[in-house]
Amino acid sequence: MKKQYFHRRSQGFRSGGFPVWLTGGTVCFAVLLVLFRSLFPGIFFSVATPFWETGSAVSSRVGSFFIEIGNNAKLVQENKTLLQEISTLQNENAVLTARSQDLTSLLGGQQQTSSNILAGVLAGPPLSPYDTLIVNAGSARGVLVGANVFAAGGIPIGTVKEVTHTSAVIQLLSTPGVTTNAWAGAARVPITMLGMGAGAYTATLPTAASVSLGDTIYAPGPGAVPFGTIIKIDSDSSSPTVILHVQSLVNLFSTTWVEISPTVGTL
Repeated sequence: MKKQYFHRRSQGFRSGGFPVWLTGGTVCFAVLLVLFRSLFPGIFFSVATPFWETGSAVSSRVGSFFIEIGNNAKLVQENKTLLQEISTLQNENAVLTARSQDLTSLLGGQQQTSSNILAGVLAGPPLSPYDTLIVNAGSARGVLVGANVFAAGGIPIGTVKEVTHTSAVIQLLSTPGVTTNAWAGAARVPITMLGMGAGAYTATLPTAASVSLGDTIYAPGPGAVPFGTIIKIDSDSSSPTVILHVQSLVNLFSTTWVEISPTVGTL
């Protein structure tokens, strides 16, 4: 009898795996909650409002968090595009400033309208052969071997080395052994730059030359076109010359398009 009583008592306390008192208590609480809301609506809403507001705030923050994550890739791409546009505008501004300064003395006041051929870069360093660019414009669009090539803003970067019907190979001015005539600093000191690869150059000047670290290097463009910056000067008290280390203003590893002169000429 004692064993049977214990069995019935255990079953009586559980219904569907839950204690009867817990199920009954939940029902009673729900009923009391409904009655309390009906009899004292003002008090009910005063007590419940902070909980609702907290829940809404949490839901809003969680939603905003996931929206922010979803838009992160888009924002990164937009920032990259803006940086590229800013770099192009800065180069163009530098070119226009230099041309304005030298227009009278070098060009005789004559403005020129660009008729350059716009070409997209198919491959560049390090995918293309060393210090070259491969572009999607060739003889079909009037590209000639020996034509000058310019990056964004009109900065010279190379010459056309090979041409096919639909493409061309651009040899960069920074190719080791290639020389380019240029000017250094505001005084426009004539120099000959020697390509060192990957947009780097060196030039030798007399120690007495008025150039400084950070000075701009100019190349013919027409006029004096900003080309690079002096990033290092090697000097020796026993030597009558100094060695300038110049870095191109153009990032050759991220250049996506170029302009090609429709005629053959030298810088």
